[in-house]
Amino acid sequence: MKRDCYIITSAMASPTAPEKINNRFMETLHTVNSINAKDRNAEIFILETGSNRLPPYLDKFWSANVKVLNWQNHVAVIDIRNKSNKIANSIIPLYTFPETYSQADKERFVWHGYIKNVTEAWAIKNFFDSYDLRKYDKVFKISGRYCLSEFFNQESYNNKFSFKKEKVRQNGIIALSSVMWCFQGKYFDEFRKKWDNTFTKILKDWDNKIIADLENNLWNGFGDTEEQRQITYVDDLGVIGIVNFFKDQTSKIYAK
Repeated sequence: MKRDCYIITSAMASPTAPEKINNRFMETLHTVNSINAKDRNAEIFILETGSNRLPPYLDKFWSANVKVLNWQNHVAVIDIRNKSNKIANSIIPLYTFPETYSQADKERFVWHGYIKNVTEAWAIKNFFDSYDLRKYDKVFKISGRYCLSEFFNQESYNNKFSFKKEKVRQNGIIALSSVMWCFQGKYFDEFRKKWDNTFTKILKDWDNKIIADLENNLWNGFGDTEEQRQITYVDDLGVIGIVNFFKDQTSKIYAK
């Protein structure tokens, strides 16, 4: 029986919230525990790209089926961090922000958006370049700080590529949720090519001074038509998580 692969994108030691490392660790540990509770055939990879390496004593809390890939100091991750300030300074004058935003707020908004979206897209690409995922039955990606809820149903993901639609943007592009998606392992090579295309597009957008998110570029990167995308859209991802809002620092539980 083939195992299932779960990819957790993570930044527990985040440069935007260094005081929350312990909380982020516990939330990610809960992500792992929720997977193990729902899928006893899981193999879990945590793609950690935070600003610092977590203390080694925390390693003992991970279950035996978890492998943490510490890419905090990878040259590509550092390059993304270094480039973020330059990107922010070049983009801010081209956009209109809420009147309540100070210059520091604008810089943080764009800087964080670039780091979050580009780093996540790169981490998944790097993982795909390093591992052969054809051996798995299904390959799930779930964002750290989210966990599988009581409504998670593996049968909903018996598709070639599974995503959830977020909303239709003003330009007609449909945003696809990056919180969780899935593909069947036997289609890994095809999915990997589509992800490479997505990564190329998001880099091009930012270089062209467009504030781009991963959700938007997934729609563009997977093809120009539904026939090319070959995506099955699920109604309920079966995940729940904590979402923080920019500026006011409030948060809410968010089920998808």
